[in-house]
Formats: sequence, C-alpha cells, structure tokens
Amino acid sequence: MYTFELINDFTMKIIDEYDEALYLIEGEDKVLCIDAGMSKKNLYEYCLNFTDKPIELAISHGHLDHIGQSGSFKTVYMCSKDKSLYEKHMKIEGEGHFSNEGLNILPVDQIQEMPSVFHLGKRDIFVHPLIGHTPGSVIFIDPADHFIYTGDALGSGCGVWMQLDECSNVKSYKKSLWDILKVFKEYNVDEEWTFFGGHDKQEFQSKVSSYNPLCLQLVKDMHKLCVGLEKGSIELEDIEIRAMSQKPYYAAYNKAEIITTKEKSGK
Repeated sequence: MYTFELINDFTMKIIDEYDEALYLIEGEDKVLCIDAGMSKKNLYEYCLNFTDKPIELAISHGHLDHIGQSGSFKTVYMCSKDKSLYEKHMKIEGEGHFSNEGLNILPVDQIQEMPSVFHLGKRDIFVHPLIGHTPGSVIFIDPADHFIYTGDALGSGCGVWMQLDECSNVKSYKKSLWDILKVFKEYNVDEEWTFFGGHDKQEFQSKVSSYNPLCLQLVKDMHKLCVGLEKGSIELEDIEIRAMSQKPYYAAYNKAEIITTKEKSGK
C-alpha cells in the first residue's frame, strides 16, 4: 500500500508500507519518479492516479529497498556503477520483508544509464554523484524549487550507512562530500533549500537530536565528521545494529551521524 504527501503543485512524496520515501516530480511534458521502494503493489499504476503524462523512473542507488517496483515502469535509469549491486540485490531471498519475494524488479540489462539532467518540460532535474553509501549513488537537484533528493547518500536523518561491504571508506566519502559541496555552490544552495532523503520518519530517530532533518549544514558537518575520523579527533562508539559482515561503529559531529567499521574509518 502507498500513501502520499503533496509537497507543492509539482512535487509529491509517496511512502510505501516500509516507510521508503519515493518522489514524483511533474514537468509540462513528463514526470520523474525517484526510486521504486519495496512494496509488492504496482508503483507505476499508483502514480497514474496523479498524472496522465509519461513517467520515467530514476533509481538513486541499487539497494533492494529502492528497486522493488522498478519492473512496473517502462523507462528506468540508474548509474551503471551500481548495476552489479542491483543484480545482487534483485536476487536476495529470505524471510521477512527484505527479500525479493513478490517484488517486480526490472532485469538489469534493461536499465538505461543515468543522464546528467532530466528535461521534464519547463523543469530540469540535475543529477550528480555522491559516492559512498554505494559506488553509484546519485542525488537529484531541482533548482526551480530549491529541492535536493538524496536517496541514502546522506542517510535520512539518523545517520548514513557506511558499514556495508559495498560502501566506500571514510576517506573516499570525504572527497565525494567535498565535491558535492562545490556543486552546491554552483547552484547557490543555502540553508533555505530543502533536502529529501530516501526513508520517511528517520529524522525523528537521530541520536544527536529529537528532530534532525537533512539540510546543508548536515552535509557540511558530515564532511567535518569524516575529517575528524580520519585525523583521530573523533572517536568511534559501539552501536547495536543488525548483524553485518564486520562490526559496525557509530560516530557523530554536530548534525552529522555515520555508521561505519574500523577498517573503513582507517582506525
């Protein structure tokens, strides 16, 4: 099942039953859907309740909880650096909701390379890499409304996951954050811009604040957090989290939170 929230006249947040946050952005000619969640309900058909324009799907990264209904769309884009991860996740089997059972996932060879910009008709959505959470993670920038859609590249308000096998190390993530901060300057991004993550309600689950939404300051703090971890001025803390191949640790700086491993942090 899905619910929706209107953000403005052109933009909508769709939330599936697992609190995956998907976004529908309408231009004059066509519509862009960002991410495909993990519901067993047809996402494309749900989107048709709100538009009769052509709908294209852009996947922020290749994890299962963002690709579950990719097969319900005719046109799908993703960064090719995540195609092997996508293929791995589409084959995940197991008990519970985090499995491919009942999902509608498009075969990886039918996915098109992510363009640098989506021209929707009097509305352009620009695509930029923010590598770390996965090798091909991207974010989407809407200069018209001052909106930025970040998938899981920064987390969604309670820390970015950097402990998984496919995640980069902290040093590489630091560089990618620095690069995206330079991109933000080109778009004149300031604290008035709104950031949207890939999961709903996680901004209320932060350890640093009772409400910690994504924002420009959090991105700046994330870069400083990576610097501090690399220099040793910020320490890792034990954290209880579901089993991973390596023990995960937590660190924070101001608004930024990260879950990583000692190996990836350089400790």
